Amino acid sequence: MSKVLRGAFVLSVCAAVVSCGLLKKKGTGDAADAAPDVVAVTEVVDAEALPVQVPKAANEDDIARFPDEVPVEVPSVLQRPANAREAPPSGKVVLALPVRAAVTQVALRDKYILVVFDDPKTPGRKLMGWIVQEALMPPVPGEPVAKTITCPAGQTALLGDLPFCGKVCAKDADCTGGLACTGTAQKLVNGKAAGTVKVCTAVHVPDAGPPPQIVIVDAGARPPAVPEAGAINPIPGLLSLFDGGPRSFGRFFRDSGAAPAPTTPPVTPPVTPPAAPAGAQEVAPTAGACPAGFFLVAKDGKCHKIVTSCPGGCSSFCVECVGRKVCSSDRNLCR
Repeated sequence: MSKVLRGAFVLSVCAAVVSCGLLKKKGTGDAADAAPDVVAVTEVVDAEALPVQVPKAANEDDIARFPDEVPVEVPSVLQRPANAREAPPSGKVVLALPVRAAVTQVALRDKYILVVFDDPKTPGRKLMGWIVQEALMPPVPGEPVAKTITCPAGQTALLGDLPFCGKVCAKDADCTGGLACTGTAQKLVNGKAAGTVKVCTAVHVPDAGPPPQIVIVDAGARPPAVPEAGAINPIPGLLSLFDGGPRSFGRFFRDSGAAPAPTTPPVTPPVTPPAAPAGAQEVAPTAGACPAGFFLVAKDGKCHKIVTSCPGGCSSFCVECVGRKVCSSDRNLCR
């Protein structure tokens, strides 16, 4: 009889436990049903804030580049015809670009701009070359084609896309400073072209890469002993805590540990130009970049406030530079 009662008691306890579990599961389901729906939020990105993606040019290895050039990414349309050259001012002509040709400015240097443009002979292929800044400015009626200039000793007045002073040459040995006798121009005499000559000009110099690392090992020096990570060494003195000495089960060992994890060098974040002071119309660039709403003019190396139309609220002068209307303290900044 006692066995029967004991069995009935056990069955009743099990039934109570199972019913409590069911109640808890049902409560969990109700809470899940009452949970609110999750709403996805999509961030809208301003398309004007995205940088211009400059495609790679097929002739990039033929183009001269300079350490003092200023990188830019500005899509533009030519206002005048221009010769795109491998190097300014008299390098080999890559292509004669017509008026209204679409280009992308990628670098500024002195009076010249490096641009990328479509190859008219091969669809989808890009080329690049240096053009004069005036190609992005509307022509001025009555503007002289050439003018007389005075050059220092050893240089000759020449005419390429613009009048310039250069070294006339017959071979590469006549040129110095990394220049080569690969350019052509016309002699400029009394403001008129007077015959074609060869001229020293800049050339593309391929990067040889970093020098090889040389490791010198002293054959006579004995390297210090380095314990292997994870090596097992017995700890003396602890064996006496157990009976049986070296034969007992209580032998302890010390692990020298795993090798330290490699460290990751810190990543230097890109430089973000600070915002221009309120009312400023000319500021200095930061690491070659300008604040938002400002444009870097290569001629004076300053960032100028961009306006949509002149006078545009400029406190001094409103001028047009490389297809942009900007504020400037110099009326003749881009002439």
